Amino acid sequence: MSAKKAARFMQSLGFPPDAAAGVSSVTLSGGCEVYVSECLGILRYGDEEILLRVADGKLLVRGRDLTFDSFGNGAVKIKGKLCGVELI
Repeated sequence: MSAKKAARFMQSLGFPPDAAAGVSSVTLSGGCEVYVSECLGILRYGDEEILLRVADGKLLVRGRDLTFDSFGNGAVKIKGKLCGVELI
């Protein structure tokens, strides 16, 4: 299936246009959880900063007591007291 057909199919199912485009998606939940799709790797990890390589560049997550809740299939979930999320 071509990329155009895949994008049209995804949109017909109600997904946003960028869902099939290979761009990262970031979802924050209650200031204590962040979910990142299209994560390509972990560049730096600490309990106050996590730097991820994503499809669009680098994503910096700042906070306290940061931990990985899950990592796999190109997605990552980080938990802790979030202070900021920045695409750099």
